[in-house]
Amino acid sequence: MTAAGPDSPRPRLAAIPEALLGPIVEATLDQLRAGKPIDVPAALKPVLAFDRRARQASALRRQVSKVLDSDPAVAAAVAATLAATPAAAAALATHDPADPTAGVFAAAA
Repeated sequence: MTAAGPDSPRPRLAAIPEALLGPIVEATLDQLRAGKPIDVPAALKPVLAFDRRARQASALRRQVSKVLDSDPAVAAAVAATLAATPAAAAALATHDPADPTAGVFAAAA
């Protein structure tokens, strides 16, 4: 297994299991809601007003993942938001690209 470099294609969200999309959808909608209305992709403008319960719908999660897969600017903004969360910051601080599974085994111990 090789670590993804800056020139490597980023993984597509379509490959992420449905159950794991929740935090990504939340971060995406929160990021877009905080930005300028002009920056919101047309496909997501109607869903910004949805409450947290409505955001859990499978169709909405897939719609958001399609936007992230097709819009690198939105994906980068969301990635920055997620990386700034305490849990992600802690994981990134201990992540070793040379041994990407080390953190998993350390957490499981």
